[in-house]
Amino acid sequence: MTRLIAIDPGLKSGVAVFSDGRLLTAMEVNASEAAQAMARMMNGEPTVCAIEDQYMGAGRAFKSIKTLIEIAGHWRLLAESYGMKTMKVNPKSWQASLKVKGQGNARRAQCKRLSQEYAVAIWGERAKAWTDNVSDAAHIGRWALAEIAMEEAKKKQRRRRWTRKNLTSSNDKTYQKGDDNER
Repeated sequence: MTRLIAIDPGLKSGVAVFSDGRLLTAMEVNASEAAQAMARMMNGEPTVCAIEDQYMGAGRAFKSIKTLIEIAGHWRLLAESYGMKTMKVNPKSWQASLKVKGQGNARRAQCKRLSQEYAVAIWGERAKAWTDNVSDAAHIGRWALAEIAMEEAKKKQRRRRWTRKNLTSSNDKTYQKGDDNER
């Protein structure tokens, strides 16, 4: 059983916990309580931690983005200290599934609204009580799970191709006694 923890970093970080593709819980966690929250969410299972990457975008104050980067780094260090694999998730990647258009503050407002609307559509009534941070974390997790599944499918396909190629090429070779020694 694999667990995924998705995080939308902030002073009040959105956190969503998935197990075998199902959303178990979604909550908001104060940055100061991140270590205790991470310990509770681990539950001794192999875990992947997907954290939204932070960047300096138009209309964002340097001090606020610096704080977000520090908080994201704190979550990443916590995850790695528990032996989790971490993955950075570009905000525009997971937001593309929401079909957000526009730029700057208008895009941000539309994204918050759509994130919460889609969360209710996907996860039902319980999502109505979520903040936009929690909705975002759930979408980040959903996107990360899809990426992980696609990567696993690609690996499986490469292994199949490699095995097929090996089997056909090894059947074509005829070795004679002493061949290995002559090389």
